[in-house]
Amino acid sequence: LASYVSAEPAGELSKPGLPAADSKASFEAHVREKFNRMVEAVDKTIEKRIDKLTKELSQKTAELLEVRAAFVQLSQKKQEVQRRERALSRQVDVAVEMIAALKQRLSESEEELHRKEEEVVTFNHFLEEAAEKEVRGKARLQHFIENLLQRVDLAERQLEYYQNQQMVCNHTDVSKHMVRQQSPSLHCHPPPGAKGLHLEFGRGSQHASYNIPDAKPHSFQKGRILLKKAKDEKASLQPVKCFYEPVDCPREIWRAQKKGEPVCSARKVSAKSKMGKKVKPL
Repeated sequence: LASYVSAEPAGELSKPGLPAADSKASFEAHVREKFNRMVEAVDKTIEKRIDKLTKELSQKTAELLEVRAAFVQLSQKKQEVQRRERALSRQVDVAVEMIAALKQRLSESEEELHRKEEEVVTFNHFLEEAAEKEVRGKARLQHFIENLLQRVDLAERQLEYYQNQQMVCNHTDVSKHMVRQQSPSLHCHPPPGAKGLHLEFGRGSQHASYNIPDAKPHSFQKGRILLKKAKDEKASLQPVKCFYEPVDCPREIWRAQKKGEPVCSARKVSAKSKMGKKVKPL
C-alpha cells in the first residue's frame, strides 16, 4: 500500500492544474476504496476456503465415522472369531482325547479279539480231540459188545446143545426103562407092531421132553437182561442197526426175540434143526 500510495501522488503531482487538497482527499478515497475491495476479496477468498475446508472436514468426519464403524464391526467379528477359535480349539482337544481313548479301546478290543480267537482255536482243537476220542471209544465199545454178544451166543448154543444132549439121554434112558418094565421078551424080540409103538412112544416122549422148561439159572437170565440193555444203548448211540446174527444160528431165534416171544420157546423150536447138525460130530 505504501508503494501504491507513493506512486499515486507522484502521478497526480505531475498533473498540472489540480489543487493539492483535492488531490489528497481523492487519493485517500481512492486508497480506501481499493483497500475495501481488497478486504472484500480477501474475505470472499477466506470464506471460500473455509467452506471448502468445512466440506472436506465433514467429508473426512463421515469417512472417519465409517472407518470407526467398520473398525467396531471388525472388532466384533474378531472377537466372534476368537470365541469360535477357542470353542473349536476346545472341541479339537476333546476330539483328540476321544480319539486317543478310542485308539486305546480299539487296541484293547483287538487284543481281546485275538485272545478270544486263540481260545476258540484251542476249544476247537479240544472238541476235535474229544470227538476223535468219542469215535474211538464208540468203536471200542461196539467191538466189545459184538465180541460179548458172540460169546453169549456161543455160550447159549453150547448150553442148548448140552441141554438137548441131556434131554436125549434122559429120553433114551426112560424109554429103555419103560420097555424093560413091560416085558423082557419084548425087549429081546419085539413084535412087528411093538416097533411102531416104541417109535410112537419115543416120539411122544420126545415131544413131551421138549415141552419141559429150560432149567437155566437166574444169573443167566439176569445177564441176558443186562445184555439186552447194552443192545438198546448201542442202538441209541448209533442210528444204524447192526445186530449181530451168526451164520449157523437159525433165524427163528432172532424172529422170536424181535416179536417178544420167550427165549425158551425159540430154543425149543430150533432144537430139532440143531440136533441133526450137532449130534453127528459126537
